[in-house]
Amino acid sequence: MDFSANTANRDLPVFAACGSISGVDRSIRRHPAALIRAPKHGEIRESAGLVPVDEGRSQVLQQIFRVPLPFKKYDQAIVPDFNDGAMENVAAVTFSERYLSRSRSKRNERRVLAETLLHEMAHMWFGDVVTMRWWNDLWLNESFATLCRPLRCARRTEFKESWQHFYSEYKGWAYFEDDMVTTHPIESEVEGVKDAFATFDGITYGKGASALKTAMGLYRDPKIFKRVCARTCTNLHSRMPR
Repeated sequence: MDFSANTANRDLPVFAACGSISGVDRSIRRHPAALIRAPKHGEIRESAGLVPVDEGRSQVLQQIFRVPLPFKKYDQAIVPDFNDGAMENVAAVTFSERYLSRSRSKRNERRVLAETLLHEMAHMWFGDVVTMRWWNDLWLNESFATLCRPLRCARRTEFKESWQHFYSEYKGWAYFEDDMVTTHPIESEVEGVKDAFATFDGITYGKGASALKTAMGLYRDPKIFKRVCARTCTNLHSRMPR
């Protein structure tokens, strides 16, 4: 990957796959897009669900951010024993193998996977192109990506119930965290990197996304979210070297 042509010389998370792997090649608007997995994952038919990086899924996000897919490729890797659910490495998102079902998947499992795919792809714009200067602004990364889940999933997929799950899961998570002595503002002071881990919680994800959703309602303009995203991403993308 040619970093000089993609990242404007910023430090961004990078993923390297090692070991016995196989791939399924796809493309998004002439961007190479591969599914990277271990041989054992090839036996799990649900792994095919991790390659919905088609025109439709990327197009709905490009409509929000008004900027084409900002990197020259978009790979997805299924990682065994991965601690996190997923990670938005530049142009190579990693997913835990727990998203794969060895039996027929349930509707809720497919919904969570679809929402996670949108969340991580949204990070290519908000998180990688638009990158926080310090951990105080972590909520900008995660709140925008979290709101993209139901915002697009409810309209463009079969999972029309995404908003209901946003309220019950993410807002519920935010209420729970906000009721504890460890509660903090959505944008909080972070002294060091060790302290940053404490901010990956329901307030940063759920409360921050809920605040953005509330702002959309207060301004009575459902397009305000698109406008903020588009202006921010367009300004930064215009400065990226070609």
